[in-house]
Amino acid sequence: MLAKRMVGAGTNLYTGRHPRKSHVPGPPGSMRDVADVLLGTQFHPSRKAYASKVFALDQGQSTGQLVRHLRPLASWNRQRFAYVSTPITGGERLYEYLASCGVKSKKDLTPEQMGGFYSKVIQANSRAAAEVSHRLRDHKVATLNPSAANFPGWKQTQYNANWTGLLQNLALDAVVLCPGWQLSYGCLLEVRSALDHDIPLKDDSLRPLSRKDLSEQVEAAVVKARARGFEVSDYLPKALTAPLQELPLEI
Repeated sequence: MLAKRMVGAGTNLYTGRHPRKSHVPGPPGSMRDVADVLLGTQFHPSRKAYASKVFALDQGQSTGQLVRHLRPLASWNRQRFAYVSTPITGGERLYEYLASCGVKSKKDLTPEQMGGFYSKVIQANSRAAAEVSHRLRDHKVATLNPSAANFPGWKQTQYNANWTGLLQNLALDAVVLCPGWQLSYGCLLEVRSALDHDIPLKDDSLRPLSRKDLSEQVEAAVVKARARGFEVSDYLPKALTAPLQELPLEI
């Protein structure tokens, strides 16, 4: 019953649709609002739209409180509960955009090119994550999509600490990886957290991925990117193998 109250009466946990009435959210910017948006229960963006709701929260507030709001789903008498790991500022789309701009590193982008970075990398990655989330919810998988929420003022270290903290404290059935994850350090930290906590990892078609599969895909992606002349951090291939205490939260 607690999970039903969390998302609002009449809500389908897996599709986020409200058949009879609209959801009445808690106070603006509340953790309940954030949890609803991550689950897709506060609004249901169309497959063609990119939507990210903004919340003025600090990272110290968020992880523990989000876990408290989301944890009831872990005991919900349903089939599956998944987290969608997606590139946001990185991944394969970043390198394709760098190639189109004729540069080898994000730091070489001009201020004018940064506008395209937002639309062709950040927004495109977020739309892809929304699409994967829709497909999973259509198959009755309760899905957390981190790209649905935006926290102004947060640094990448705060985002990475927040999402890996969720993975370490929620009983998830799977972490589902969006295309391009192999070249996203944030995704790799999430993969590492899932591996360390025995959470199954799957691709966006829900095919299981072993540690060997994951390592081979990362290595192949890094080799390919370097062969094209791009600057790729050594931490990408190390993320799945190096001692966790040696890995920074941001590169």
